[in-house]
Amino acid sequence: MLGLSRGGFVARLQFGKEPVAIAYLEIYGGKPGQPVSAVFEVARTLNGPPIVTMPGTMAAAGDHYSVTAPIPIGNLSPGDYIVRATVGAVGEPATRVERTLRKVVE
Repeated sequence: MLGLSRGGFVARLQFGKEPVAIAYLEIYGGKPGQPVSAVFEVARTLNGPPIVTMPGTMAAAGDHYSVTAPIPIGNLSPGDYIVRATVGAVGEPATRVERTLRKVVE
């Protein structure tokens, strides 16, 4: 999910003059104690080169991890962007999820 931090996470897909969006996801499964990582990228197209790359911050939340990353969007031109999250556990194939972020002029 994409959104803003407004006293808690508020989901949003369209952004204006905000300097930062928050990327959020939850990871389930895996083995206890197995190292897991998440990296977020912003690109113009689904498989295009990243404009920016941010590491995810993991927090254990019971039977899963919650992962967040601040995504700097203040300098992006208006238009649609792809936010990609690549998640991987040591010894397992990585998984990628994508969401569209729309930057508008306000």
